[in-house]
Amino acid sequence: MKNKFLIIFGILFIFLSINFVTSAYYYYNGTAIASSDFYATWNTSKTGTGSSNATTISLPLYNGGNYNFSVDWGDGAITSVTAYNNITANHTYTTAKLYNITLSGDISGFRFNNTGDRLKIINIRQWGGLNLGNNKGYFYGCSNLNITAIDSPNLTGTTDLTNMFYSASVLSSNISSWNVSGVNNTNSMFRSASIFNSDLSGWDVSNIVIMSSMFR
Repeated sequence: MKNKFLIIFGILFIFLSINFVTSAYYYYNGTAIASSDFYATWNTSKTGTGSSNATTISLPLYNGGNYNFSVDWGDGAITSVTAYNNITANHTYTTAKLYNITLSGDISGFRFNNTGDRLKIINIRQWGGLNLGNNKGYFYGCSNLNITAIDSPNLTGTTDLTNMFYSASVLSSNISSWNVSGVNNTNSMFRSASIFNSDLSGWDVSNIVIMSSMFR
């Protein structure tokens, strides 16, 4: 009886351990995605002014960010990125369609600022360890973006959320669990995010000093 109990306990421990370090999502090859990975759906065909072509994705990295991560592009291709201008931060597919892209590693600095492939990011399914940086305009212009992630972004060192979701016109996500206690500026954060209506009453806004046009 004692041995049976130990076996059951061991199986339960392994199950809980696996689910602690992985999410409910899987790579292209079927391997479970870690909870520390940034995981999002992109549509290559959603082109716009200044974007890449209809079969390419370019990640919104910038000079001043810190990068040391790998990208699983969702079609079997995997590349490594160590600088904002690495060619490996761009990928061309054979077919224009939806792809699930996974970023694994250290990423500090992720910002569209109404440029580049802002129309192509469709759904953030998991934030993982992604650090936005502190350069505002992170998802500005991402008018096709929604967020189904149940975790929260890493806002360590991020004090300025100005224009974060400016013109994210289909955003309707629940982001009530975000820790914004270190943020001091939310100017135009949800400006022109016309259907956004998440309950933010639980946010710690004690350090925010600028909220102008936050929901305009």
